[in-house]
Formats: sequence, structure tokens, C-alpha cells
Amino acid sequence: MKIRLPFAWQAAHWRSAAFLLALSVHGTAMADLTLAVVRNPDESYADYDTSQRYSDFVRQIRAAAGTPVKLIQYSSAFEAAKKGKEGNFDMVLAPSHTIASLMHAKYIPVAKLPEQMASVFIVRKDSPITSLKNAKGARVGMPSFESLTTSLARAEINLQDIRPKTYFTEVKYHQLGDVALFGLKNHSNDIAVARENDANAWLKTNSGRIIFTSAEVPRQGFAIRADVPAATQARIKNALLNASVNRNIANGMKFAAADAKDYSHIGSMLNTTPTVLAGAKVISVAQGKTLLASNVPVYDVRTEEQFKTEHVPKALFVPYKEVSAKEVDFDGSDDKFDLSKLPADKTKPLIMYCDGTSCWKSYKSSKLAISHGYTNLYWMRGGLPEWKTAGYPTEKN
Repeated sequence: MKIRLPFAWQAAHWRSAAFLLALSVHGTAMADLTLAVVRNPDESYADYDTSQRYSDFVRQIRAAAGTPVKLIQYSSAFEAAKKGKEGNFDMVLAPSHTIASLMHAKYIPVAKLPEQMASVFIVRKDSPITSLKNAKGARVGMPSFESLTTSLARAEINLQDIRPKTYFTEVKYHQLGDVALFGLKNHSNDIAVARENDANAWLKTNSGRIIFTSAEVPRQGFAIRADVPAATQARIKNALLNASVNRNIANGMKFAAADAKDYSHIGSMLNTTPTVLAGAKVISVAQGKTLLASNVPVYDVRTEEQFKTEHVPKALFVPYKEVSAKEVDFDGSDDKFDLSKLPADKTKPLIMYCDGTSCWKSYKSSKLAISHGYTNLYWMRGGLPEWKTAGYPTEKN
């Protein structure tokens, strides 16, 4: 059976497609700058209003920059982050976890949409689950794997040292966020992850309760690569922030000023190591200093260059060569760590550290040592950054 769409819809769709094609062709021929837009998972390329909003946005950025601007659109936040790190675009409008990731590739946040968002974990009202700690065996429904909502939820799961593949019976990712909530209602999952605003709206007409709410982060932001001329950066930022200039920008998208501090928290959340580690004692740098004074050996698992530049006094260098993903369920089969350099007596105490809470090498080396029978391991999670912040001395080779 053929389905014929209304002529007006077809005409609008083709006008949108033709405009974007013309914009891209024009940009390919003479573009001086490239703007990437990362669409939200629920935004369709076939939706005329959405396409027109981003087209208007590009047109006004072009006017502010005073130079041609090519538009690149991504539906994948991870792909956008990868391409940005390869230098494929000069500016980016994206969810905040993408902005945080691109800050490591010399992109400077200059603006954000004022709306903040948080992720929540929801259960049915009669569920025995009260927190993630007693959710073992639960079936979990989440929005798209790459969405900001799910990224915040996965970060919290990581922080609690939960391994989703073995802890939960099932984890399903859905392109549309409300599918997870529907699954909660029809009993196809036990926990649903959703944006806080969506969850509160759903709870007005459905029975359930929130068992955890993440920290709030900016929903969307705008960043410019550092090598874009300063004068051009200033003109674009002014267009985004100055009400007299941007009153029509992107059909009502209103921006507020932003800088790296607005995204540092989410960057830390997404990259940070768990706060607990089964089989090890997680210690502060003060506790590490006390143990070191008692001649407990301390192992630095960072790179050789980092170790030679600066390290904890008396630290022994045993590098963890990391290939695996920075997550609790990492596959360390391609990682390399020489366990023979650790004490032969696996009951003797030892300390491991690396480059702070966002460095996973000491977490992974500790897990590997524990899996090979070491029973008295101290993980100094704060690593060298917290050691230095505490004012403790360091050595150089």
C-alpha cells in the first residue's frame, strides 16, 4: 500500500532539503568557516521547522562572522566529538557532553542555552527498588546511548562501580526517550531513565517515584575552536549574547554567556573513576602519605614522560598501557601491565596512583592486581594532582 503525503508537507520538505543542499554546495565552494550542529535524538531531518531553525542559525552566524559558513549536521554526538578532535569544523552547537569532550581539542565554550537538565532514575510506585544499590537484576530502559540523558545516567552508574552487563538483567536503549517510560508502565522494564522535566510530566498522570536525580548541566552549548581569529570569535559571541543583535537568531534560540567552568562538572562526571573499588581500600592522599612513611611501596602507573617530570617520592614506575574504554566494564585484553613488578607476596600492602580522579590507569591496574590475588591494595584515587594540591613534596627524575 502506498502512502501519499499531503502536497503542502512534501513542498515544505523539498524546500528545506533544497535550501540545505544549496547552503552546503555554497559552503563547499567558498567556505571560510564550518559550523557543526549536533541534533537531538528526537529531531528528524525530515522536519521542516527543525531544518529551518538550523538554517536560520547558520545564516545569522555567517552574517556575524562576515564570512561564508558551511553547515555540517550530525545525529551522533560521539561522531561529532571524533570529527571535532580531527579538526573538521570551527564551531559547534551541541549537547553539553559533546562540548565538554571537545574542550580537550581546543574548543572554547562561549555560550549556552539557559535551560539546565538532569537525568533521573524512575521505578514503579510499588517497586522494592529504593536506589541503584539494591537494583541488582533489574531491567533498565534508557534513551539513545549517545544522548546527554543517558550519558549522565551511565556516569552515575560508573561512579557507583556498577557493571551494567552483569549487575542488571537487561539494559535497553531507545531512540525516543518516552519509550523507556512506557516500558515502565507496561512492566517491560523495572527502571526507566529520563530527563527530569519529562519524568515530572509523566508522573503527573502515571504512578511511580524517582530514586535518583543527577546533577544539573547545561542542555546545549556553543563552542569555537581556539584558532579561529579572535576578532571573528568576538563578533560571533556578540551576535549570540547581545539581545539587540540576536533577537531573531535561530527562531527564538536564546543564549547566555558560558565558559569552561559551565562544562567542567559534566566533563568530570563523564570521565571520572568510580568512588569505590571492590577488593581495595580507597584512600586519600593524606592516608597515602602516612602509609608511605611506613615504607608501604607506592606504584606510579602513568606514562614514562609523566613519571620523569614529577612523581610521589619513592614511587616505583610500572606503567599501565591503556587501550580499553574508560568505564567500569572495560575490556582489558589489549591493555598491558607487568604484574611481575609488584611484590611477590600478595598479602603485603601496596599503593597505586595515577593522574587524578579522571585517570583510569590506577583503577584498572588495581582491578587487575586484585583479580590476580592481591589482597591488601590501597588505591590513592586522587593521585598526583591531589597530592600536589595538599602541598606534599614531589620528586623528578
